[in-house]
Amino acid sequence: MAGVDSRGHREPTPEPPGLARRVVAVARDQGLRRLAAGALAHLGYRRMIVFERSLRDLPPPRVPPPGATVERLDAAAVDDYLRLRPDTPASLVRARLAAGCVCHAVRFQGNLVAAGWTGSGRVRVDYFDADVDFPAGVAYYHDMYSVASWRSRGIGTILVSHQLAALAAAGLDRIHGASVPENRASIRVCLKLGYHAHEWLVAIGYAGARRIVRRPWRGPPLTLDSAIARRNASARAER
Repeated sequence: MAGVDSRGHREPTPEPPGLARRVVAVARDQGLRRLAAGALAHLGYRRMIVFERSLRDLPPPRVPPPGATVERLDAAAVDDYLRLRPDTPASLVRARLAAGCVCHAVRFQGNLVAAGWTGSGRVRVDYFDADVDFPAGVAYYHDMYSVASWRSRGIGTILVSHQLAALAAAGLDRIHGASVPENRASIRVCLKLGYHAHEWLVAIGYAGARRIVRRPWRGPPLTLDSAIARRNASARAER
């Protein structure tokens, strides 16, 4: 609380320490749930909801907007990917491709505007900074990104529909996708595409000595309607 000096002038409120300012900013901009999740992650506890979808009897892939195409990237397109994701080391992109992971992307007017990865077997889960084993016949979908101007236009749904078709053609039976519970946009994409909550994937400990635990989903079924209702309730609370 601000004080008053000897001349009766109100003294300015001192700035909180750097950590306190960051805590206040995160709580204001992202909500208390994300703040709590970040604190737990810092303490070595991280969790994700794993969504599952059958790759049988898929509908046709969704048609991209006029002028846009969906393609599978190879090593020759690494530079294009890095222009979309300059925060990603080139070595990581090449390591994913060398490990057999597949990247599909949406290209518009020569530039990539969205991209996402799939893999199978042992896959690196970046949020856990650890390798996670997935059952035979199961693909893992991860690291979807789209440029800000293309978000909320269904581009993620279009991209994933093409990835599912490619995985089915490769003979895989099911696909898993994981999202932190606070990422409502990612959860809505999963639910739109017919995924259901399958299990929790929990990482305990720190990189190099991190243990991965699978826990069955025991909560109520997640639906698109319930996800939208939670988003709206959160928006009202933040106002």
